[in-house]
Amino acid sequence: MLEGLETRQEYLLAMELGVENAQGYFLGRPAAIEEVHAFL
Repeated sequence: MLEGLETRQEYLLAMELGVENAQGYFLGRPAAIEEVHAFL
């Protein structure tokens, strides 16, 4: 698990290195649980 992915360059490098699980602002901003449930 890679944490703190914040730029496209970091994302591309992670994919090149074979990272399969990641999180960070580049992939999605934090949200209130109510917002997450409304999306699902």
